[in-house]
Amino acid sequence: EAAHKLVVALCAAVGPALLQSPLLADVREVTRKQLAADAAKLSGAPAPPAASRFFKHSASCGGGGAPDGGGGGGGHGGGGAAVDELIPRVDLLRDKVRADTIAKLRSGAWKERKEALDVVAAALSDSPR
Repeated sequence: EAAHKLVVALCAAVGPALLQSPLLADVREVTRKQLAADAAKLSGAPAPPAASRFFKHSASCGGGGAPDGGGGGGGHGGGGAAVDELIPRVDLLRDKVRADTIAKLRSGAWKERKEALDVVAAALSDSPR
């Protein structure tokens, strides 16, 4: 039932071509017809609302941004800098992770990388924040 609802929601988002996809080749014909009928019911439903949240870099890179062309319409879109000011940044690992640990993280041997990751994980778990 949950998988059925998921496929119907995906059909609404992607389109009816999803039902002819090779991903659903193993689905029985009866189930496929039921999926198509449920997707057709959803096709008459109103479209989902326009996105109101965007990535911080989308406005600065020129590759998108807010759909209205504005950077900070209504507190959305260009508000990434304000959020960064509200939450102070803390360098938790500056004193706890040494240069040799960083070098081990870049190592080609997986055992050395795992040891270095264990050190970083222990430093993070010991942090009060």
